[in-house]
Amino acid sequence: MAIWRGLGIIAIFIAAAMVAIIGYFAQYTGLNTDEQHWPEAVALVLAGIIVWFLGKALNAEHVYKPNPDSAAIDAVQAREQHSLLFIRMEYWGPIFALVGVITFFAR
Repeated sequence: MAIWRGLGIIAIFIAAAMVAIIGYFAQYTGLNTDEQHWPEAVALVLAGIIVWFLGKALNAEHVYKPNPDSAAIDAVQAREQHSLLFIRMEYWGPIFALVGVITFFAR
């Protein structure tokens, strides 16, 4: 039993990278203090947007048309699904965004 299939693990790396990059930027510019947690919230919302569109692109269903030169219909090639914890990658986008919004208002 795998925790992820395909490139689903990238969702976690994107979220972690966004939190690190925006956290570093906020710390470097002096916009972040210990009481403020808005950089993590903004990073998770941005990571959610990125993961949503990346997941939609990776899990896109391609429509194959029949070959007009032959009587047989070309076989549809099965694509690998990209998921993390049995949740498709694009659905992690709203989860990250929701966690970011909760983080912003909870603290």
